[in-house]
Amino acid sequence: MDKEVLFELYSKIFYLREFEKLILKSFLNGNIKKLPTSYYKLEALAVSLTSVSSQSDYLFSTDRIHPYFILKHNKIERGIKEYFKILKTGESIINNTLRTFSFNDEPERVFSVMQGMASSFKETGFLPAFLVTLDSKHVFLSQFLESVVFSITNSLPCVYIIEQTTTNDMTVLNNILDSHYDKVLRVETSTDDIFSLRSTFHKAIRNAKEYLTPAVIFCDAINSNDPLEFLEAKIKSLNFPLNELKGSLNSELSYFISDDLKEFLNVA
Repeated sequence: MDKEVLFELYSKIFYLREFEKLILKSFLNGNIKKLPTSYYKLEALAVSLTSVSSQSDYLFSTDRIHPYFILKHNKIERGIKEYFKILKTGESIINNTLRTFSFNDEPERVFSVMQGMASSFKETGFLPAFLVTLDSKHVFLSQFLESVVFSITNSLPCVYIIEQTTTNDMTVLNNILDSHYDKVLRVETSTDDIFSLRSTFHKAIRNAKEYLTPAVIFCDAINSNDPLEFLEAKIKSLNFPLNELKGSLNSELSYFISDDLKEFLNVA
């Protein structure tokens, strides 16, 4: 693994982790009325997925949409500032996410976009991927199956990523897929190793675009180890001063957060 890539992945996971700490502190101070669903120990999903996707790809999510918003187009500084602005003004994140959508908030809009893209695919041949992240605790099975059926019948390059699956969840979904579909690539992976996770996502996106084969990726994020600690171990193996790197990242994070937002969050 290239050292530059290693540090980039680590910094993004680090920023997301520290970001959530700031949000939690502000929530406890009463400055934020609604706390985003925690992404603790799940950061590798958002970081690895956005690192191998392109700006033209569309992302749908069922619950934890804020890390994808922050990481969009790999501009984390802009993402953090924009997200804090949304928290401050109370605007809907859905209206500010560009190519990022949410199943929970606007399922009709998601399928409307899918239908529109299905038409444009036939006319232009341009194939961005639909990257659908689903938390099995927050999504109706019917929504998932409806989108799979639509993607297959319309030859859409969809990659479905199921977060926090249980054995029972996987059994139910696999039985349904086995009964109805033979064109779906299914992969079981873990969030422990971000490198293998990135490789899995990259392969799934490539296959979806080249062969129009939808993919379903089951991610075991319940009992996984901390991805931040995993990368820290890799960095230590390179004899790189980890504390120095953390100090630098904290300074950059502080720079990302403007003074007025620090005052709003009461974290100065």
